[in-house]
Amino acid sequence: MCTEIRKRLQSSLVLVGEIGGNDYNFAFYANKSVSEVEKMIPAVVETIINATKQVLDMGASRVIVPGNFPIGCLPSYLTAMAMPEPSAYDSTACLKDLNLFAAKHNTQLQQAVAALRASYPDAAIAYADYFNSFLSLLKGGPALGFDANSTHKACCGAGGRYNYDLRLMCGVEGTAVCADPSAYVSWDGIHMTQAAYKAMSRLIYHGRYLQPQILSFREKNGQT
Repeated sequence: MCTEIRKRLQSSLVLVGEIGGNDYNFAFYANKSVSEVEKMIPAVVETIINATKQVLDMGASRVIVPGNFPIGCLPSYLTAMAMPEPSAYDSTACLKDLNLFAAKHNTQLQQAVAALRASYPDAAIAYADYFNSFLSLLKGGPALGFDANSTHKACCGAGGRYNYDLRLMCGVEGTAVCADPSAYVSWDGIHMTQAAYKAMSRLIYHGRYLQPQILSFREKNGQT
């Protein structure tokens, strides 16, 4: 490998991509049960760890491995897998079973990251808790600048309880964009808004959602 590339990686912060998200999505949208999709977790976690090993072997010295979001809180899943029983939802109005699935993925991933950390003692390897940092956006929405009545709705969509319709994805005729995207957590029912990503990144980099805290970014005037 080029020495220059290795030097760049040694002085860089590497964020491992959200590997496996679409694998889970396709399985759930193919009407696979939660128990069936859970069987995929070990393979997905192994793929994430192998990708992380590759960048570490290439010279990376600071790596962040993110966990899964509480997918039971996303407008796409809340729409596609809506349940008639109130007991299917938790105190944050999210689907319990899907969030439990995401939590199981995260538990296995954290265990694998801990083992990886032991194998690379000279590198700083942290787990980013996307699950709980995202929940903090929902629970503390108004304090973070989000509309309390819109935390589970997509900004761009075609109506309905969560403003999401798989047949009318954001950008096609029949959809519309909300007046103020910065007041929404979700952009299109699947992806977050820029405001939500910014708020969550600050919670991770400056809060308790990076384990261990391997960064020392300072905030100036509320900015990272």
